[in-house]
Amino acid sequence: MPPVASPPAHPIESCFCDQDAEQRIDVDRVLTALAHRRRRAILGLLDQRPEWTRAELALTLVDVEEPPERLDEAQVETSLVHRHLSTLESARRVIEGGGGTIVRRGEDFGVVRAMVDAATSVTRRE
Repeated sequence: MPPVASPPAHPIESCFCDQDAEQRIDVDRVLTALAHRRRRAILGLLDQRPEWTRAELALTLVDVEEPPERLDEAQVETSLVHRHLSTLESARRVIEGGGGTIVRRGEDFGVVRAMVDAATSVTRRE
């Protein structure tokens, strides 16, 4: 069942809740995680396959990013290590394992598809 928005407890609090009020999702963290196209690409790749090595992600991102950033695999991997994976991990979208070399779907990964689908349905022009 897709998550359902509920009113925040406090006017400036944002939350995204499913039917179980104990499973609160911090909307700000989710939106931050989705705000950068490289992080969205990482999530898309994890949607296709639940586990990647960090090196595989970097190599694949170099090939699929649009528009191409003209970065090599090492530069993309550095951006994964120092920026993107930690942002996704703090939003519980991914989990780094194997000493940081393995990237897996996180505990709240399922929320991603619902939020991206909702955002694209609002912005899609027919």
